[in-house]
Amino acid sequence: MGDEAEYAPHCRAVLADFHEGVPILRGPGGLEGAAADPDRLRVSRTRAARSTAGEL
Repeated sequence: MGDEAEYAPHCRAVLADFHEGVPILRGPGGLEGAAADPDRLRVSRTRAARSTAGEL
């Protein structure tokens, strides 16, 4: 968890959790919701990369 994922072109959110196997994404403002199409998620930056960039 903590990876940044692209769920639509140019739309990114942070992987916050899993609920019954469905990824939960955290978007701007801290809003969380289940990924509408989990199979289309693409990791754009790992948690480690975000940590190195000082974002955690």
